[in-house]
Amino acid sequence: MKPAMPALGAWLSVLGLAALCAVALAGWLDPAHAHAWIALMALCQ
Repeated sequence: MKPAMPALGAWLSVLGLAALCAVALAGWLDPAHAHAWIALMALCQ
């Protein structure tokens, strides 16, 4: 299990970065949509 943990952390980092890019793109296209995503992500945390 231990060798898989750094790989899992790397995948989570990549997914988090992709999510931030998606939110930034949504904000550029539609500010209201971006605010909804930011609020949703805040609730998930």
